[in-house]
Amino acid sequence: MNSQIKILLADESAVFLEQLRHVLERDPAFVIAGSANDAQRAVELLHRTQPDILILGLLLPERDGVSVLTAANALPRPPMTLALTGALTEQDAQKLETLGVRYVIRKPCKLQAVAACVRKMLAAVQEMSHLSSDAEALIDGVLRELGVPGVLKGCRYLREAALLAAGDLAGAGLEDIYARVAKASLTTASRVERAIGHAIAIAWGGDAELLPSCGSASPACGRMPTNADCIAHLAGQLQSQRKTALPC
Repeated sequence: MNSQIKILLADESAVFLEQLRHVLERDPAFVIAGSANDAQRAVELLHRTQPDILILGLLLPERDGVSVLTAANALPRPPMTLALTGALTEQDAQKLETLGVRYVIRKPCKLQAVAACVRKMLAAVQEMSHLSSDAEALIDGVLRELGVPGVLKGCRYLREAALLAAGDLAGAGLEDIYARVAKASLTTASRVERAIGHAIAIAWGGDAELLPSCGSASPACGRMPTNADCIAHLAGQLQSQRKTALPC
């Protein structure tokens, strides 16, 4: 990843966007990849710029913030997202989390509060920046074969956990892996664990034939793979690929 973090700004207020751009550009670690006042433009810029961080106002005209989040989640490497919104119910918060939002700030908000949050996100992005695109592509391919829906946050957490298990945290316990993924995602280890389990359960319920190679679980024994089964399976696939690529 480039040493500078690319940020895409999208909000219905042009004045707010200009002020936020001015504040963020004071930090040399950030580069503003683009800004948009409507959802259609935001989606276009997502595909064009492939940002690391998305700051998104949810009341965009033309379409809404949900359509932008859906487009962001469909990218090969979804950006880390900060959502800006007004009143927020617990149900709304859960929906945003399901859509991949890592952080929420209620509007009206202070520009410095947004900038402080972005600096936290910067640390999280850098935490996961060691993961190579080749490794991610391999893991994503295995996840598709297993039938784990890519739009689920649990899929993203599972990918990151497997990459850590195959690399920096090889041999580490699940709690350490969950904690590392949680730190990079601005969430908690328990939420990471639950989200991964949810993604596995959906894949198991959709087509059990896709999961028998994970650990000891199989349709014959009727046991759904555990988080540990799937993380170990994915990490093993990655380690095998790396060994194959080594010269004799």
